Amino acid sequence: MIILEKLYDCAGKHLAGENQNWSEFCEDFRDIFGAGIVMYRPDIINGIMAWRSLDQLVATSNPEYAKGYVEHKIFEQNEIPDDSLNPLEPSRRSDVVADAQFKEVEIAKNFFIPRKIFYMLAVSAILPDDSNFVLVAWRSEDEGDFSDLDKQRLALFMRYLATQIRVKKTKPASARDSSIENFGKKYSLTKSEIEILSGMLDGKSLRFIAQESDRSYGTVRWHVQNILEKCQVKSKKNLLSEFYALIKH
Repeated sequence: MIILEKLYDCAGKHLAGENQNWSEFCEDFRDIFGAGIVMYRPDIINGIMAWRSLDQLVATSNPEYAKGYVEHKIFEQNEIPDDSLNPLEPSRRSDVVADAQFKEVEIAKNFFIPRKIFYMLAVSAILPDDSNFVLVAWRSEDEGDFSDLDKQRLALFMRYLATQIRVKKTKPASARDSSIENFGKKYSLTKSEIEILSGMLDGKSLRFIAQESDRSYGTVRWHVQNILEKCQVKSKKNLLSEFYALIKH
């Protein structure tokens, strides 16, 4: 439990309040958990989960790793179904792919192993806005594999960490606002619906949006239901996927 307590203290120190310091959090995470780390919000399109751009990156202990990951288009070569990472159920690479087999995979030989990324442990969570959040920790072959206890620790820590995530704006406000306006025109969204959609894209919960906009929670939910119907999608997760898919074209 000492490691878990240190992780909670680390998150409380660096992520509480308005000025979150993700870089220092990642450094402390490496010292405490003995692993590199990358955290991102993936696209989910047609049931496929993928980290496709640096805009989706929340934090990492190795920016060069993250940049190379995107440049090598890893997920375009190896897309994974979104149900392969069930919320709070950690997935250990060595439980799926044996070490010897992993060494023969082209992506492993060309990208992961040269960067001392050999053992990987991934866990996902659902954020208050119903979007996904994924944490991947890694160790070199020399550092050794993650244990079952490590998996349990990471699952417990993610319950807390997911409550601390606030999505940073990765694009200039004018560019993002323009994208939302164009999206709203395509689907004939009202001014109120566009405002609520903007809050959802910022990672705000519906209750927070209600408080912030001086609306009732029921009214916000009613607007969200109207947005879903106009966009012909069944969930908030699919709605956000539709938005990001549109603005990329």
